[in-house]
Formats: sequence, structure tokens, C-alpha cells
Amino acid sequence: TTDLLAWSIASQWSGINITPLEMNDIWCCLGMAGYMVKQFSKHIYGNNEFKYRLKKTCEEIVEKDWEKPPIGSTFKGKSSKDLDFIKLKAPMVLYILDRRMTKTERSFGMSRVLPKIFLQAMSGDLPNNSLSASHFQHVCERVNKNKLEEFFQQWVYGAGVPIFRVTQRFNKKRMMVEMGIRQCQQQELETSDKVIGKDRFF
Repeated sequence: TTDLLAWSIASQWSGINITPLEMNDIWCCLGMAGYMVKQFSKHIYGNNEFKYRLKKTCEEIVEKDWEKPPIGSTFKGKSSKDLDFIKLKAPMVLYILDRRMTKTERSFGMSRVLPKIFLQAMSGDLPNNSLSASHFQHVCERVNKNKLEEFFQQWVYGAGVPIFRVTQRFNKKRMMVEMGIRQCQQQELETSDKVIGKDRFF
């Protein structure tokens, strides 16, 4: 009940007060509302429950994000039934973006981006209070003082979830185990990790 009430209140700000410019920009409004709900839940339930919910959401995204269109280009000439998935993934994308922005110096992350967008809507800088993905990216880049094109191409205009290759080796000189984590692309996995089945064995 608390989550539903939080979603309804957040949607009044991002979804009704601020509307998407086009159908493909709806992820911005849903993501902003969902991000505010996540921050509210962190304040209400505490950090441990917040981390647990993030873990469950990530597992659900990994399970559902299979042959799904990107959240930034879902509606291409046809209607879509993926609004629930966008509502699930878009807040997590903004949470990841916030974590990336706050790692850089002199950046306040989404806590500075959202008030700027709401202020632009109240002052009339947003025509008809309609938010586009390009304007949202522009505001994020101004706050972050850095380009975020690579991030948006991967998480907003790209589908699927990242795949990580974890390696470990024992360093005899330092007497310690060294871990290596590297993000792999799908093409690399398709060429290097082909599973030999009974249909491919000669």
C-alpha cells in the first residue's frame, strides 16, 4: 500500500505535471517517478531493505529483459505492452546514472537533476511541460559537467543487461588472490563461448 501511494504521488509530479514529449520519451517520466519512490522507500524502510529491494529488482530485470526492445525506442510504429517493463527498468537506469554521476567530483547526481527539471516546468522553460529524452540527457550532462552519450546508448537505447567475466588468480609475490571483473559484449560471448552440443559435434 505504501509503495502504491508513493507511486501515485510521484506520478503527479512526473507523469501528469511533466508529460513525455513523444511515446519513446515515456521512460523519462516513469524513471523519474520510480526514482523518487525508491528514495522515499530508502528513507522509510532503511538502507538494508532498500538494498534488498534493489537486488530483487535487478534479478527481475535480468529475468525479463530477454528479446525486449530498448526502453528509449520501444514504440516504433506499433503499440507496445512493455510499459510494465519500462516502469521496472527505467528507475534502475536512473539509479545507476546517479551512482555514476556522484562518483565524479562536484556532482550531486539526480538530486540536482530532478529539481532543475521541475523548476524548468514551473518557470515555463519546458514547452507544454513536455520532457524529451534529449533534454533530459542535456540536463544530466550540465549537472555532471561531462558527456553521458555512452551511458545513454548502452542503457537507454540498447537492450539487454551487461554480462561480466570474473577471473581470479593467486599472486605468489604478494601472497594474495587478485580478482578481475571485465564487462563483455554479446558478440564476444557468441564467438568465444560457443557451446558444443550434439547437433554441432562431428
